[in-house]
Amino acid sequence: MNQPSTDPKSLNVERTAALWARLEGVLASGRWTPTQGMLCHDSGVYPVLAQRGLGGRMWDTSGAEYVDWMMGWGPVVLGHRHPAVENAIRLQLSEGTLMSLTHPLEIEVAETVRAMVPCAEGVAFGKNGSDVLALAVRIARAHTGRELVLYHGYHGFHDWCMAGIPQCKGMPESLRDTVQEFPFNDVEALAQALERNAGKVAAIVLEPAREREPAAGYLARIRELADAHGAVLIFDEILTGFRLAKGGAQELYGVVPDLAAVGKALANGMPLSALCGRARFLYSIVNVGYGLTYRGELLSLAAAKASLEVIRSEPVVERLRATGESLRRGFAASAARHGVDARLSGPSPRLQIDMGSYGRMSALAQASLLIQECLKRGVLTNGAFNPCYAHDERDIAQTVDAFEAAFATLAQARDAGTLQGFLTTPGVAIKYGDDDALR
Repeated sequence: MNQPSTDPKSLNVERTAALWARLEGVLASGRWTPTQGMLCHDSGVYPVLAQRGLGGRMWDTSGAEYVDWMMGWGPVVLGHRHPAVENAIRLQLSEGTLMSLTHPLEIEVAETVRAMVPCAEGVAFGKNGSDVLALAVRIARAHTGRELVLYHGYHGFHDWCMAGIPQCKGMPESLRDTVQEFPFNDVEALAQALERNAGKVAAIVLEPAREREPAAGYLARIRELADAHGAVLIFDEILTGFRLAKGGAQELYGVVPDLAAVGKALANGMPLSALCGRARFLYSIVNVGYGLTYRGELLSLAAAKASLEVIRSEPVVERLRATGESLRRGFAASAARHGVDARLSGPSPRLQIDMGSYGRMSALAQASLLIQECLKRGVLTNGAFNPCYAHDERDIAQTVDAFEAAFATLAQARDAGTLQGFLTTPGVAIKYGDDDALR
């Protein structure tokens, strides 16, 4: 296969600019880039529009090649265009994509998920993480007869979760009091919240691991608190499922929730999610009005069947962990050489840049400079690193070299006492409220 040239002189920048002009005239939410916007740097065009992917790499519409650590924001756990997944989609396409009745594939994939995920006595499919997490919360409220949800982190765009984010507009104010956020790894804070709201909490919702791993005993204690207060324990394993272990974080950490949402690694980039859980909770789905036209869409189910077979039979999780640890070591070594307080935090199959502030330079602004310098060197990240099965030694070596150059630039900026003249792209806003930290 012929690979596009990465020589800046050969890049078709004009094509990307023309496509971007068309995008701005028609796509209301089309800015799916690491920074949610159009950026340029001195050496050429910022990767704003993707053309294709293969293995652990991606090419943009200008022809530039990148080591892809975003991997579709996490789902492409086996790598772009994995042969087994691609073949499964092709075979199913010849038989149809959506039937008027349940197809055997839905049964087969559900049985595989049940065999892999500890809490899964039953399975209900969706298309996005938002779908099945909203379903989980509705089931918890129906089961308990309560409304309050205690949560940590982001769990999708549906009203139940976004009600907890003051900056989110268009939210009925009556929903604001139905959710309360608690800090991660702080058992006492959660226990106090449960005591303050005794008899009112329908569910406790959290990702079992994200930028940080759970402290020893933390998840087990949450399990105990949920049981003691009659609350449904929901794990958001959209990112951790089939990535941290074959059975997800609940297998890795040995704590089983009542309900768990899985998704991103389920079908290697095809749109599919699932709610797994105890039968006494999950089979109340008939009472909560859940229904999706495309729940049984067959190309995604075929991709999921193939993906899960690879994850079960090959050392996928082990490869992800080893790749992540190589990145973590390389990042830490470069940070130490240049005297910067920074690390890659989280479980090794899903890492995130974590750094301290420096004088008037916020941690987020400094991370933005590191990201910019990585992008200049053909390493695509938004601060997260999601290893896939296809990433190889060449990808790791290029990325570690980019870390070294990026930290050298950051060290120069710190010596100068300013990012001005160094950070030539707008800062990377990761979530609501980050804009203030970039000023």
